[in-house]
Amino acid sequence: MSDLIQPLTGWLVHKVFPFGTASELNTREPICNCDPALKRDSDSSVRLIKPALRSSATDVEAFVVTLLARKNELPYRAAVSHVAEFLFHKELRAGAWAVDVGLFGSSLFGADARRELERGKGELWEIA
Repeated sequence: MSDLIQPLTGWLVHKVFPFGTASELNTREPICNCDPALKRDSDSSVRLIKPALRSSATDVEAFVVTLLARKNELPYRAAVSHVAEFLFHKELRAGAWAVDVGLFGSSLFGADARRELERGKGELWEIA
């Protein structure tokens, strides 16, 4: 009987945790190796380029430019955190509160924040 349960248990774990269990995830490379933002180390920082090569195209870019103008330089993780918080509040104002996004908080927007920071890299700010 246990011979039948073992494969079934493995199948169920794979369906419930398609990317692996917590112990497996801790030992793996990031799932999407194509995203350079995932490879940033904790020593990276974001710095405003003066003069910028272009003006801000979105409200997120304008927020980051304003933030960097005040702080001059931010650690990459702090910049991601600030942008994720900005995106979170933007979605709440747009009505996301109705689908309980507030329960998850700004951490739900971490990947979007990284993408936004990569989008302005080299034109509005530099990440080094």
